[in-house]
Amino acid sequence: MNELKTKKKLTLISNDLDKIRKQLLRQELIYPADSTDVRYQDFANYVREVSLPIEIIDNFDWSHLGDEDHELSEITQCRDGNVDQDKVADYAARFAAGEKLNNPIIAVYYEGKYYIAFGNQRGKALRLSNKTTSIICVGKGLSYDEIKTIGLRFANISNRKTKFDVDTDDREEILYQMQNEWTRVLDVDISSGSLISQPYVKANKQYHALLTSEGEASADNYKKQHFEKWFGEIKPDTLSAVEQTRKIQFGQYYSDAFSDSIKQRLTSGFHCGKEQEIYNVFWSNKEVDEDGLQSEMYVWDTKTYSFINDTETVQMDARSGNPLQNTLSSILRNSYAGKRCTTVEVMMRPPTNMRDINSINEWEVNCRQKFKEFNTNPRHSSWGLPEIGKLIFLKHTTSDHETSGWEWKKTASGGFWKEAS
Repeated sequence: MNELKTKKKLTLISNDLDKIRKQLLRQELIYPADSTDVRYQDFANYVREVSLPIEIIDNFDWSHLGDEDHELSEITQCRDGNVDQDKVADYAARFAAGEKLNNPIIAVYYEGKYYIAFGNQRGKALRLSNKTTSIICVGKGLSYDEIKTIGLRFANISNRKTKFDVDTDDREEILYQMQNEWTRVLDVDISSGSLISQPYVKANKQYHALLTSEGEASADNYKKQHFEKWFGEIKPDTLSAVEQTRKIQFGQYYSDAFSDSIKQRLTSGFHCGKEQEIYNVFWSNKEVDEDGLQSEMYVWDTKTYSFINDTETVQMDARSGNPLQNTLSSILRNSYAGKRCTTVEVMMRPPTNMRDINSINEWEVNCRQKFKEFNTNPRHSSWGLPEIGKLIFLKHTTSDHETSGWEWKKTASGGFWKEAS
């Protein structure tokens, strides 16, 4: 009887997928299982494997995208620096000129918002070029715990290195994804009977059972086995095919992702409540008001100086997930929505998986370069996008190496970042 019910359910799902295939064909989009991109094939296989509810949203309204700082955005877009603004601009120009989208954009759904897991850059480009499309929506009717699980699975698949990808996973991105994967194991709802959640429920129970009965060494060995399987299934091209080299590479990844010996020395929130004080370390100038009292001219206030209030200067905190990506995406998203300003000031902290000062310094240099490219991109001025005027980097490995401030100096040939003292 149970077998009969299962066959009936699979038949219904198959019929639904056939319907979706026809809908996509009408939009000249490729059904994932028919794509030559193995990531889309893996998506289709996973949908069948766990019987995911999916549907097509025609003429998708881009204003329904989820916030960049929402947990689901961090889960579904876990490639560090995964938004290449030049690539987005190139896509936008091509779409505006009539080029068609081939593989569909795929997003997970939660509380009226959609979080893109496949096609983030293409989605931003379509929005920039004032084009719409049909997208595949996954997850309506599922619990939030299940949505986090499938969102993570899609992120791991879509960020996978393939022959189609020139922007392959780098080391920090892999470490971030590994940490997200283990967080899902530890945080999964172990009372869930959902087929979607079962691999994580099983891993959670096995890990804690070993931790209780045999100790930390056995539990850690199980954790390593979990990630050996993870690399084999989700990131098959990341490690060497040579067994000995593969073992060395895996050990390095695992140690960097989970070693306790290089933890950050300051808490991730050490600067909270001190933003104004930190800002004034670099930019401070007091004036005497009409009552003869001194008042600070330069104030850090993200609630007052915001896109919502249509101020000339907008101040933004960028503290979680991928701060560089989230900042640039927020600027573009608000500009698309008609929220304009002249300049943006950003207070940034590195991704929490960065645990040594060399990595943080390299990340800061990369951020400055990307913001420079943003400021000097000729397309941006024609689109009316704001300039990034000030940057503060919150460094949190040692008490005497906490922050650096930078101010953009415009020149006839472009501009440069000048460090504030």
